[in-house]
Order: sequence, then structure tokens, then C-alpha cells
Amino acid sequence: MKNCSKNLGILLLLAAFAILLHGYHPGVEDDGVYLPAIKRHLNPQLYPHDFEFFTLQLQATVFDKLIAGSIRLTHMPAGIATLLWHFASIFLLLWGCWRISRRCFKESYAQWASVGTVAVLLTMPVAGTALYLGDQYLHPRLLATAAILGAIIAVLDRRYVLAAVCLAIAVVIHPLMASFGISYCVFLAWKERPRATAPLLALLFPLGWIFEPTSDAWRAAALTRDYYFLSNWQWYDWLGVFAPIILLWWFRRVSVRGGSTVVAHMTSRLVWYGMFQLAVAVILMLPPSLGG
Repeated sequence: MKNCSKNLGILLLLAAFAILLHGYHPGVEDDGVYLPAIKRHLNPQLYPHDFEFFTLQLQATVFDKLIAGSIRLTHMPAGIATLLWHFASIFLLLWGCWRISRRCFKESYAQWASVGTVAVLLTMPVAGTALYLGDQYLHPRLLATAAILGAIIAVLDRRYVLAAVCLAIAVVIHPLMASFGISYCVFLAWKERPRATAPLLALLFPLGWIFEPTSDAWRAAALTRDYYFLSNWQWYDWLGVFAPIILLWWFRRVSVRGGSTVVAHMTSRLVWYGMFQLAVAVILMLPPSLGG
């Protein structure tokens, strides 16, 4: 119990430190969509004109409804509630990282070093994507990532039904992010029990809307963002794709020699996952309906 309280306290401090380090900036970037949607749920009279700009983008998620519902239930000011949700998202993310690290490393310092590394790198841009590990405001991607980490832990523990539940939560919060989590969990579970991947693969079926044809206006808007198209990537963007795969392959070899079976299994699955996602990205550039 004492160690549990100590670990919980460290995670809470790390979450607070991460916010202090990276800052908290509500209303910027994608929050120009999420925040108005939350506020309109609380007061339908807000944004009487052109509110479809953000409501249409949030059809596939319960995120805005979840946050608005919690505000209505607790009677908190919207600004305080979204900050607390942001803090909770980071805490859950770091908690998931810590639980995974405990399965990878025996030494306590190695476990906390891995969690601390994530905490200080939340706003590091992911190569070529214009995305961060964690945004500086409340974003459904962070909550979905925390759920995905829970699914990864469940797969490592061979609790596949729990993994499917965690991934289902991720799907209703951020469907696109969930698709990445599902695919990695499938790779992670494949070696252990191929039949266990069936309920995980089933979660991909509701994501068919991703492949629906897009409009000319959408393609024109997408062309203003080079990072959406692999053909427009620079050499350093591609370095950000292949360098991690090479490093993970090297980590696997080191882990095998060191006898760390969990790290070896996770890194080998990450290599396959990375190559699979790269192949999917290339294929997605081909259909004209997707703007390729």
C-alpha cells in the first residue's frame, strides 16, 4: 500500500510537471474545433451560424459529449473542467507507460526513466505528421492513447477481452488513433494466440468511413498541407520513418542477448507494425478519392 501511494504520487507530480514544462494553451490549433463543440453542447444558443464546421468533424466521436456531460454533472466552469481533463489525460498516459515499463524492466530506476522520458517529450513533433505525442490542450487523441496503452498491457497479460474493451473505448473517443492501436495490438497478440486477434480485428470494421470518397473542396484544402502527402515529404521526414524501425530492430537484438523477452517481443512487433503502417500509408496515396 505504501509503495502504491508513493508511485501514485510520483505519477501525479510527473503529470503536473509535464503541464508546467510544455504549457497549457486551450483554444489553439485543433481546440478551435473541440472547444466550441463542448461549449455548444452546454449552450445550444452559442455559435448560431456555421456551427457545422465543427459538429460535422465530431460525428464519429463521443469526446465532446463526454466532456460536456462531465461539466454539466459537476457544475464546474468549462475552463477548469477542461484543464482537469487535460491533467487526467496526461496522468493516464504516464500511468500506462509506467505499467508497461514494469513489464519491460526489473530496475525501478529504468522504469521511471522511461516514464520521465515520455513526460519531457510530449510536445516533440512526430516526423512528417505535424503531430505531437501530447498536445498542449485537451485533445481526444491523448485520451485514446491512454486507452490504447491499457489495451497493450492487457495483451501482454493475455487478457484479450479487456484489451478489446480498452480499444473499443479508444474507437469511440478517436477512431483514427484507435485504428493504429488496434493494428499494433493485433501484431502484439499474433505470436501468443492467433485466435485472440479476431475480436481486435473486428473493431476495425466501423472504420470503413475512412475510405469513403472525398469532395473536391476537401482535396483542395488538404493540398495546402504538405505533410498529408508522402510524395511531398523531405529526406528528413523519411529519416524519421526508417530510423526508428532500424533502432527498434537493434533494440530487439540487444534485448534478446540480455534475456528481456518482453522488450524483445514488443520491439519486434513494433518493427512489423511500422512496416505495415508504412505500406498502408503508401497504398492510401493511390486512390484518387483519398487525394493521392
